Amino acid sequence: MASLNAYTAYVAVIECGSLTAAARRLGRSLQAVSRLLADLEKALGVQLVARTTRSCRPTAAGERFYERIRTVLADIDLARTRSWLQR
Repeated sequence: MASLNAYTAYVAVIECGSLTAAARRLGRSLQAVSRLLADLEKALGVQLVARTTRSCRPTAAGERFYERIRTVLADIDLARTRSWLQR
């Protein structure tokens, strides 16, 4: 099973458009982000990102996964803030 860090790294890669920019955004090394992405793809058994030397683009499966996982991560962030307790 992939870690929450792997899901967060994946979303950052898609939103930033490159592993380098995602690493910068997350305050992690390029190697760490690359490893998280590779581990996530291995755990899911599907390529999520088409990589070139200058950019990363989601595959068709990667697009579908991104749409689902970003909502889940937003819900997790909301739960962490505990703002839902005050409703």
